[in-house]
This record gives sequence, C-alpha cells and structure tokens, in this order.
Amino acid sequence: MRCLMGGIAYVAKIWSYRNLPFGDANALIFTIPFFAGIIARIYLKEKYTLMHVLATLCGLAGIVLVAKPSFIFPSSDSYTKEWYVVVPIITAASWAGRTSVSGELGKLSVLSRSLFTC
Repeated sequence: MRCLMGGIAYVAKIWSYRNLPFGDANALIFTIPFFAGIIARIYLKEKYTLMHVLATLCGLAGIVLVAKPSFIFPSSDSYTKEWYVVVPIITAASWAGRTSVSGELGKLSVLSRSLFTC
C-alpha cells in the first residue's frame, strides 16, 4: 500500500511540474500536512489539537494566497485548464497516505513526519 501511494504521488508530482507553473504546483503539493492530519486523525486515531487546526488553517491560507486560484481571484489570463490543479492535490493526498501508512512504524507522529518528508 505504501509503495502504491508513493508511486501515485511521484507520477502526479512530475505531471504537475510539467503542466503547471512550478510555483503553483509546488504550493498545492505542500498541502501534504493538511491531508496527513486528516488521515492520521481518522485512521490512526492521533490527537488533532486546536493548535494543529490553527496551523493547518494558516498553511491553507498561505497556499491560497500563493496559488491564487481563479475561482477566488478571477483573472483574464487563464494559463491552464481548471482540472489541472487537481493533480497536485492528488499528489499531496497520496503522499500523506503513504506517510500515514508508515505511521505505525516510527515514533514520530504522522504530522511531524509529513513536515520532514516534503
């Protein structure tokens, strides 16, 4: 399972870098801690404290400001198809899944490990 999730993440990451501007793809890929927190809370029953929630919301706000999605910041120069932004999010979710699957193997929490493996 870990290998499958990692493979999906790497293929989607390369596709994202080839088809999106590098900054946008990278900003969306760095949603990994968001997905890792959700997966760790649901499947591994790890604590997700108020501090984690606040940090996640601050991170997501930063990603929105960097990526400037067209549904929030309308622009006349649309450089890509709208669905292209889904691929980096698939990358992030797959990488978080891979990290969560290996969460039982280490002593670090999945949230901490996802920050070190980005």
